[in-house]
Amino acid sequence: MTHKLPTGVTRKGKKFLVSVCYRRKRLSVSIDDLSLANVTRAKLNLAMEKAHGDPKVAREMYDNEDVYRDVSYQDLHQHAPMSLRKKEWTLGEAHDALIAFWDREGCSESNKYKARIVLRYFGSKTRLSQIDTEAIEKYMDYAKSLGHANATIRKNVSALARMMSLAVERGRLLVIPRFKRPKLKENPVRWIGQHDPKEAEKIENLFLNWGMKDHYDAFVCLMDLGVRQCELFHMKEGNISFDFVDTATGSKFPVVTFWKTKNTHPRTIPMSTRVCEVIKGRMTGDPDKWLFPYDNHWFKTQWIRVRQRLGKMEDKGFTPHICRHTAASKLVQSGVPIKVVQEFLGHRDIKMTLRYAHLAPTNLIAAVDVINKVNGNGNADTAYSSDTKKYREGDKAEINKLVNTEVKNIIEQGDPIVHNDTTVRPEDERRLP
Repeated sequence: MTHKLPTGVTRKGKKFLVSVCYRRKRLSVSIDDLSLANVTRAKLNLAMEKAHGDPKVAREMYDNEDVYRDVSYQDLHQHAPMSLRKKEWTLGEAHDALIAFWDREGCSESNKYKARIVLRYFGSKTRLSQIDTEAIEKYMDYAKSLGHANATIRKNVSALARMMSLAVERGRLLVIPRFKRPKLKENPVRWIGQHDPKEAEKIENLFLNWGMKDHYDAFVCLMDLGVRQCELFHMKEGNISFDFVDTATGSKFPVVTFWKTKNTHPRTIPMSTRVCEVIKGRMTGDPDKWLFPYDNHWFKTQWIRVRQRLGKMEDKGFTPHICRHTAASKLVQSGVPIKVVQEFLGHRDIKMTLRYAHLAPTNLIAAVDVINKVNGNGNADTAYSSDTKKYREGDKAEINKLVNTEVKNIIEQGDPIVHNDTTVRPEDERRLP
């Protein structure tokens, strides 16, 4: 099936020929990407107008990017093909199209909320071409004046950019205006037990003393699985397998599969012993039943009580997401390779996982030894434990054995992230409605 090409575009082998006419003079250029046809026509029209219809001069102007550097977004849109200007979307139409697309892709509700925020600010009847760089910068200044964090502003303008990119893809907008997103402040990683070794135990005891067994169960799963809250609350009984067989080794161990994730990539991870105990206590035999039929607000409400009781109201890093940071931090500190931690957490980009790399400085000891040898201090003892000394001496097989032992402990003996010997889970507590 052949798709109809836009007006002024013809196929030329594997490329596309884009042509415009101005005062009976024609100017044509070839492009590789058909999605650039409309913006190319707009640039050609602008060049022909500035060159007063001289194709040779116009072509030189088109090839010089400096010509368009001072051209405003609105001026370029005025030279877009008439068919595009007539079909241009309003922000409301772009919003509805994006929501429909997200519904098909199973996007999270938080992204839809961010899109609604942008829609309320600019107005549903505003044409997309009217939202230029200056308008977006004004919105970011306005959001900043309300006290919104840079991370929040970045997410909101990203939702706006996604609406515009969808409009460009469907031929309803010429181009997305350029703008700089606010810089993110690199905050230090905060994890439970960082300042108080019994911090996790205190949180568990609070939930149990308050009779909130569901919150206790959710906390255990968040700590040991390292999952996002939205992933936990989309976990069904059918996602659990207590007898998963590793085809490579033939060994069996319990796993949970998360089909609905933030980056839309499903992943399967092993469960610790205490997570298995929690899950078995919640199983009913119905594979379609939610194990935690709640949402983020349900957990956050009681987490605020925990913060108040522990005196953590001024600790900005003490949020429910700290459970995920705790899982990542303890895995790295235990010597689990960064790549394994990335897969465990479901990070699409390794850069997200590298935030925890500084928690395992022992990996750099071999590099320090090289420097010592260059300086003539090859016998200097840079190791500060028996395990790291083995690594310093180049015994890679031994250090790999240590790492594999940690991974095996996670799978078979329970996650070493939190050790609680004093907390007793009451078996007779009823689940909250």
